Amino acid sequence: MVRNKKIWAYNVEQLLKQVINSSVLSSMLSDCSHTVGEGAVCESCTLTAEASKTGTPWSSGNPEIDRIILNSQLKSRYMFSHVEWIPFEHFREINRIGRGGFGNVYSAWWIDGPMCFYGNERISRGQVVAIKSLGRELTPDLLHKLETYINISTSQTNLRYELLGLFQCYGITQDPSTNEY
Repeated sequence: MVRNKKIWAYNVEQLLKQVINSSVLSSMLSDCSHTVGEGAVCESCTLTAEASKTGTPWSSGNPEIDRIILNSQLKSRYMFSHVEWIPFEHFREINRIGRGGFGNVYSAWWIDGPMCFYGNERISRGQVVAIKSLGRELTPDLLHKLETYINISTSQTNLRYELLGLFQCYGITQDPSTNEY
């Protein structure tokens, strides 16, 4: 399993080099008003453009969850610095592997993998992920904790690595058979 992570990291690194060294980056940012660092991709503009072409391409059915996801996407400045709504049917081989503070933890194969763009084209690569259930009742306190966690886990700061290690929150889903997020 570690070998697959190394391959994935290598592929992302290669993808970033291709984006930085291509004309796609300059054309993608030509209408962008955000200041981004050297070689950085303003994914917020890419996500906004994608949503404006197709309308909002997702909905969780919960306005608060939608707001949390959309805010992370609008603040996004780098690849993987946002979360997305992931339809539950995009997961395969779901297996319970443990229980945590809020609920069960599962291992699953995410068919699409995290949202990643090369220019305006979405690139998908499947990968194994952990799914953490939060339960059916999302109290204001739990939603606040979720939003705080997402803000930290998608930040590009040392705080993220100090508090969370290498864990990355890619998105939110809902199991239609249990209605658990």
